[in-house]
Amino acid sequence: MKNVDLSKKISDEINNAIQLDEDERIITEYPIGYKYRDWSNNYHKEIITRKELYFPTYSDFNDKFDMQRPFRFDNNLSFEEWKKVLEKEDEKEFYSLTEEKLEIMFDKYKSGIDWREYYETHLGIMKNFGVYSLSKNNNNDVMWAHYSNNSKGFCIGFDIRNIQNILFRCIIREVKYLDKEIIMPHNSKNKIDTYLDLFITKNNKWSYEEEIRIFKTWTEEDRKIKLDENSIKEIIFGIDTSKEDMKEIIEEVNKNFSNVSFYQIEKDIEFSKLTATPIKI
Repeated sequence: MKNVDLSKKISDEINNAIQLDEDERIITEYPIGYKYRDWSNNYHKEIITRKELYFPTYSDFNDKFDMQRPFRFDNNLSFEEWKKVLEKEDEKEFYSLTEEKLEIMFDKYKSGIDWREYYETHLGIMKNFGVYSLSKNNNNDVMWAHYSNNSKGFCIGFDIRNIQNILFRCIIREVKYLDKEIIMPHNSKNKIDTYLDLFITKNNKWSYEEEIRIFKTWTEEDRKIKLDENSIKEIIFGIDTSKEDMKEIIEEVNKNFSNVSFYQIEKDIEFSKLTATPIKI
């Protein structure tokens, strides 16, 4: 099968593999997802001022293996088992192949050439998906340091149900953090489920992010989505957010969104952690 055909086939199968029951579990457990932002960054401001979310592709990520994670095919199938899988996946192609051709293809499968060729196709497939990353928590000191201008910025609490409804079709998953490679089964029944793991598996060194990931197919025209007045539930200010920035953010939020609660991060000295405390507006 040509790579372009395979790319479209897998993209279509992923869209049809949306498991609402798992989405529901995540939304129930984490109804609000947090994005750490910097008010001095104009692109970050546009979430509030223009009511827009931008869905980047994998090439924009900090982690250069994110959604490009190496994987292997499970190559423990015998020749006869492998032929049955191939027949099931594409019966017409299977019966067009000679025994000699099948043996050559099987050798590629056993040697690992297959997964290397498939990996190049995988990178092409990834370009079809935009991703929005959120954190489970608003009091992560590393996230405040890395993504919110060393606690001078702010954190947005999104209503994940609202975002799901705006997108209509999306997949919501918790990110898995692993050091080992992903082994993909060489069969149609389980391949797509395992393939989805490539979207949501990162190295353990990123585990501090506690990420929830929303991804969707996209075109150049819809890399940005429009929020509505109910998309944001909370705004949390950092320990060192300036009074001027707080005032400006509050004014813009109240202008564009409804029923938003405001908090500020404080130090909990007793337990050496950060705590979001409600503030009156």
